[in-house]
Amino acid sequence: MPILARATDAPPPWLTYGAILVGGMLGGTTRYLAGLAVPPTPGRIPWAILVVNLLGAFVLAALLSGWLRRGHVAHPWRPFLATGVLGSFTTWSTFMADTLDLVRAGVPGLALGYLLGATALGVGAAALGWSLAARAVPAAVAPRPDGHLP
Repeated sequence: MPILARATDAPPPWLTYGAILVGGMLGGTTRYLAGLAVPPTPGRIPWAILVVNLLGAFVLAALLSGWLRRGHVAHPWRPFLATGVLGSFTTWSTFMADTLDLVRAGVPGLALGYLLGATALGVGAAALGWSLAARAVPAAVAPRPDGHLP
């Protein structure tokens, strides 16, 4: 018996959980290795985590935009890529801990700048990813006259 009878059938929960588990191991390990490659320096911006979070915001938004344009709102790869890989690759908790570390290192101005700047850059990276995918991925259905998908 096939795992999925039709392309529109949802995968069984165990397969979704497994996809998230494997994706999480890949994304989290990659983030960990990025932190080892460019270790944070006390009192300085943690560049590895900043780049990881910006890259993750860009790629996730591009994937979501592309899937939406193709009509794949519940794309079967979404649990693996979006929740698993990118969910564990990017890291809100480490971003907050690094911000607190900057405050504790005696550079509260840098901490505030990092907090606001990384957030703004993250929104910008996501907007860029969404926009580029919207231009690159053909829509499965014709857009309305106002340019939005139905």
